[in-house]
Amino acid sequence: MGGIVEPISGKLMASFMPPILPYLLSLSTGAIIYVVIEELIPEELEAPHSNISTIGFTIMIILDVMLSE
Repeated sequence: MGGIVEPISGKLMASFMPPILPYLLSLSTGAIIYVVIEELIPEELEAPHSNISTIGFTIMIILDVMLSE
């Protein structure tokens, strides 16, 4: 019975919130970037094999930029 609230609230938000939706999405993106910078990157640099993950991340970003339209 509790799951019925989600589609109803989703429909209401989709119909009443379009003017502020970009601001809400940018706020959530900023929160995710903050968590990555403050929590994940320092923890990864302390790991024993941090160079491998740094190289993998760099390759992933380069491929993303090269293959994007």
